[in-house]
Amino acid sequence: SYATRGDGQPTNDPVPPEQQRAAIQAVLQTLRPDFLELPSQITALLPPRPPGYPRDRETFDAHTGMVFDPQAAAESWIATELDLLLNPERLARLVGQDATVEKSITPPELFDAIENIAARTTSQTRPQQEIARSLEKQFLNHLLQLALTRDTEQQVSAFALQRIAEFESKIKTR
Repeated sequence: SYATRGDGQPTNDPVPPEQQRAAIQAVLQTLRPDFLELPSQITALLPPRPPGYPRDRETFDAHTGMVFDPQAAAESWIATELDLLLNPERLARLVGQDATVEKSITPPELFDAIENIAARTTSQTRPQQEIARSLEKQFLNHLLQLALTRDTEQQVSAFALQRIAEFESKIKTR
């Protein structure tokens, strides 16, 4: 049942909450440190960038100069993914959906899911722990941007500030 404006196109009804959760879980799997860790046999095959070849929009910043940087590759993907997941307009739509659609996903629920993926464990390899640390850091940076940007919807800013306060508390207990 599509409501139309005369053109036969569907309106912008939200995707059902169960489908939203499934999609978010699928996307979050690409942020798992064990998913982002490149096998050493692969990185050993990647030659250094030749001198004189400048970086362009199809390369990512590296911390290791000309040598391939697997940590920077993971950081680049994390930044791209968090830019999409934590887009202020998208989060504002989640707030609006939560007000009108029962059992909708909320920004805090999304924050919890990201934070769970970023958790470091003793079973992770050192590179995986570094990837998890980078995810946590970039997640915190995104929260700070959400909290401090004037154009961010007020409730989204409030959720971001609340999560930042929780981060502070966790850091103090560490």
